[in-house]
Amino acid sequence: MQLTAKISAVNRLYRRLDNHISIFREKSGLHCTAGCGKCCMKQDINATILEFLPAARVMYMSGVHEDILADLEKRGENKICIFFDPLDNEGNCSCYPYRGLICRLFGFSTRIDKYGDKSLLTCKEIKKM
Repeated sequence: MQLTAKISAVNRLYRRLDNHISIFREKSGLHCTAGCGKCCMKQDINATILEFLPAARVMYMSGVHEDILADLEKRGENKICIFFDPLDNEGNCSCYPYRGLICRLFGFSTRIDKYGDKSLLTCKEIKKM
């Protein structure tokens, strides 16, 4: 599969997923607090290349990819999300429409516990709601 086809497939998946997340938010009342960004500041989040292909394409096409790489190299041990600016009082993601799967699902995942029951996996901020 060619790269453009992979990016299109990821974008199709994200559109379907965003619809499901929207329904879940509406029915559950759970949502991220505007401007929070605490998950963006965690340094132990793992993501795949595939889930960020749409963002990479946008960065490349807009010509900012080299600036972002230079910024990453300057950061050293500071491994918070490159798209999050903690000094931005809005706490917004600079690539929100193209964010990865981990970002889309954070706070809206479940797991099956040792008793076979589903339990919600979410952050401390959402649990406070």
